[in-house]
Amino acid sequence: MVDVFVLGSYVNANSLVVKQLPKAGESLQAEALWTEHGGKGLNLAVGMHRLGLRTYPLIAVGNDTPGDALMTLLRSEGLEIQGVVRTSIPSGFGVGLVTAAGDNIITIYPGANAQLSIGHVQTASNTLQDCRLVCAQFEIPDAPIVEAFKQARQRGIKTLLNPSPWREPETVLLSLTDILVLNETEAAACFGITDVDTLSLAQWLRLLPVLAWKGELLVVTLAERGCVALQRGQEAMHEPAWTIEPVDPTGAGDAFATGLAYALLNDYPLVKALRFANACGAMIASQQGVLQILPTWQQVGQFMGDCQRNRDIHPLMLEVMGNTKSMMEQFGLHDLASENLEALRRFQRACCPASENLPFVCCVEDHHIPTKAGTLAIRLYKPSLQPNLPMLVWFHGGGWVMGGLDSAEWLCRSLANRVGCAVVSIDYRLAPEYPFPCALDDGLTVVQWLETAASDLGLDRGRMAVGGDSAGGNLAACMTHQLQNSRNKPLFQLLLYPSLDADFTRVSYQENAQGGILTSAVMRRFWDCYVPDRSQRCRSDISPLYAKTFAALPPALIITAEFDPLRDEAEVYALMMQVAGVNARSYCAKGMIHDFLAFPSSTDLAVVTTVWREIVSALQQVFGITSAAVKVASST
Repeated sequence: MVDVFVLGSYVNANSLVVKQLPKAGESLQAEALWTEHGGKGLNLAVGMHRLGLRTYPLIAVGNDTPGDALMTLLRSEGLEIQGVVRTSIPSGFGVGLVTAAGDNIITIYPGANAQLSIGHVQTASNTLQDCRLVCAQFEIPDAPIVEAFKQARQRGIKTLLNPSPWREPETVLLSLTDILVLNETEAAACFGITDVDTLSLAQWLRLLPVLAWKGELLVVTLAERGCVALQRGQEAMHEPAWTIEPVDPTGAGDAFATGLAYALLNDYPLVKALRFANACGAMIASQQGVLQILPTWQQVGQFMGDCQRNRDIHPLMLEVMGNTKSMMEQFGLHDLASENLEALRRFQRACCPASENLPFVCCVEDHHIPTKAGTLAIRLYKPSLQPNLPMLVWFHGGGWVMGGLDSAEWLCRSLANRVGCAVVSIDYRLAPEYPFPCALDDGLTVVQWLETAASDLGLDRGRMAVGGDSAGGNLAACMTHQLQNSRNKPLFQLLLYPSLDADFTRVSYQENAQGGILTSAVMRRFWDCYVPDRSQRCRSDISPLYAKTFAALPPALIITAEFDPLRDEAEVYALMMQVAGVNARSYCAKGMIHDFLAFPSSTDLAVVTTVWREIVSALQQVFGITSAAVKVASST
């Protein structure tokens, strides 16, 4: 049985390296030349075969030396040769100009590829009917593709079309296509999209559902921005690219399509399939050549595990990491993912800044709220004694398992002073002693209590925002979803490097799996403590990324760190809110690690100053506070 029937093509590919692409009428001297077997159809067939799919290529070549060389190549790869059609027309020929920056121009003479016919497809129909996927590209005529796709449709076999090099496809061909893979230029031509170069990711995600596409899956690759996709019956999604140093993007689209086919045929969820396909494309774009470097699935896995997006961690963050690890050793700790939980809590408390080093705040009050479960403590920070202060309800970080009022002191005091609002810090119950939904229930209890207590505390209950850092960001986001249609709906969400789902396969998890303070293994442990039943983690009150709607949420500012496992899920969350029409912004702090705002030593860094400016501006705008008023209040 065959996994993939590939309507292939063969091109004797010749690439010239030039300093810059030529202008009209300009002659250039090339700096290097290399020749290899090529053609989109051959790349697809060999690429899928190397990934582990049983592949049958149907390819037309000439009765010439390149055609003989193709037969030798297919045998050496262990591929079927029964589908190779020999013709009197010369084999396909291609020339590409490539610059050191990765820009390229490619031109193809189809040669024998243009001879592939309906009859050739019909001759191979016994093989086609036993496959799981029929794959085609546009270096061959429409007629054999339509015939193959018709046979596939009759037999319930999925079809994948990568219409490159671009030409207007026949309407019947698109109607027979289940999976359509385009780059942004091809998408613009296919669907009549104007100004495609200026479309943001949010605009792409809003656009995909309204395009005239009725197939099962539409994927648009966006080069260094990754890809966007729309699966029938699902929300449009974006998957970021693996950041690389580009060398030659020729063939990256072919590698992407091979990776997508492999992942879908192996029942990967779409987000993981796109991630795998992006990795295949990135591996080709970061090297010279195509066919000889198409990867095996083991090589793709190694790439995904090792790939790092510009590991330029700020020296101060490296110092913080080193100091933290030295302090861990003093406490006899070696691995946060496996140490005794009480030992971790003692260590975390020891890391809190001494009281004499904390910023002064005009008024700090502890209050205790009676609940059915006992007494719930909060700490109120007020930057002045003025009445009717707006308030920010705050959830501290700590993986739902550690932290408390003292660990949040530095951040809460800084927020109160800089913004000019009151901060209500919640000492919510910790897992695993109190797993989900205890912490979230505690937050809701505080908000309900503030309805009646706010005025006595000098707070304006009509001006309430919510926020949190890390696991606290998760709780703040989940609570906002629960309050979005209530009279206690917050005006704003401030989410600092939040944990928003339990998907450990995202690119940022792969890049930052080890070496930092917060690692993939540590996050897995935190999730196991907070939500032991893994089948429950897709609930929207646990993982807000799974919410069905975002349109009624208040505006949000999400801060992420470049070298944080949680970076990508937070950026996706901001994007999903933007697509729903919410005024949500995300800012990624370059060179920073998880929890960077909690390190007093980082305060004067330029990137941290920018982050604080973003936070203060956003909250003051929603609260109606002027910077001048904050200065006056702090001086009285």
